[in-house]
Amino acid sequence: MGDKYDSLSKNLIGELEKAQTELERKAFQLATSFEVAKELVSDQTLENRLNLALYNCMGLMGARSGAVLLQTQDSTLDLRSFKGFSPASSDPFTLSLNVFLERDIVKEPRNLHPEQVDGIWRPFFHEYRNKIQGFPSKIWIPLVVKERLIGFLCLGERLNSQGYSKEDQEWLATIASQAAVAIQNAILQDQNKELLLATIRSLAAAIDARDRYTAGHSGRVAASSFKIARLLEVDLAKARLIKEAGLLHDVGKIGVSEAILNKPGALTVEEYNTMKKHPVWSAQIITPLKQILPITSGVLHHHEWYNGNGYPDSLAGENIPWEARIITVADCFDAMTSNRSYRPALTVEHAIEELKNGAGSQFDPYIVELVTAAINDGNFPFVLEGQIVDLQL
Repeated sequence: MGDKYDSLSKNLIGELEKAQTELERKAFQLATSFEVAKELVSDQTLENRLNLALYNCMGLMGARSGAVLLQTQDSTLDLRSFKGFSPASSDPFTLSLNVFLERDIVKEPRNLHPEQVDGIWRPFFHEYRNKIQGFPSKIWIPLVVKERLIGFLCLGERLNSQGYSKEDQEWLATIASQAAVAIQNAILQDQNKELLLATIRSLAAAIDARDRYTAGHSGRVAASSFKIARLLEVDLAKARLIKEAGLLHDVGKIGVSEAILNKPGALTVEEYNTMKKHPVWSAQIITPLKQILPITSGVLHHHEWYNGNGYPDSLAGENIPWEARIITVADCFDAMTSNRSYRPALTVEHAIEELKNGAGSQFDPYIVELVTAAINDGNFPFVLEGQIVDLQL
């Protein structure tokens, strides 16, 4: 009788230990999923959300390689993030979405062996054979939002050489579901940003068009500002923001009358005071974009002088936002080398001298040094062999 109770007791203890282990496993998965979700929400950019989703899943599963494919508007899948392998070609990597829909791969994540994946691709995309060497093919997790497929998260072999268990797949599906929502939100945010930008870009173009002398000015300032930012070794993402700031720096001139903008002679004090308001008006116009396009300070202060004699806030030196100091030089160089209602365009050589004369007073001297060197080296937008070219953008 005692042996029977001992055996029963051991079985119960064993079951309790298994239940405890399973509970701990689920608690760990829940906590980890929560942390991953927090990370995904905290970073607003699409690229970073894709990388976060991929790197977290690879880390949790111990995968040697991984990739994220996203659906495009023309029903193809583009390779948007990858780790642990290198595509064999730098050409665009796309796959037809129909290939996957026809095989019900969207409905559930599953282990896919390399030969199975190869069998899916070969009949439709033989030309991509050299591009899929080493592509992660052990498990593909559909990224689905409101029953609509937006892409796949793909993982390769694991470091421990084990397969992906049912529990692993369920966990990955949970994380993929969270990632899909975060990724889709980032995509929508990018689309909204582009819509807003398109509207304001149209406004910038309309303002340039009000004066035949300033046609294309905003576009040239944008390109030159981007170049200067890169000369300063600003990272690409920030340089692109500077480019947008350069494009939108004068949108506030919508509040300035054409009579003032096109006046051939000197402005009166009243007219000049009106003109000086345009940086503030520009900043006010783009303020609704500040969460997705943080460029207000560069636009607001692009008429500040390095010695403090500028406007609207009489900032000086390093107190002027570096973005604004870049746009100031780009703006003035383009203005000097373009025809105006009150004077003909200066030569490039003359404009360089004006930049040098204004270094330390109107302009950041280091930026002037970089720009003049780039112009002399033939490495600056719209300048070729000391001459201005392609002014109409």
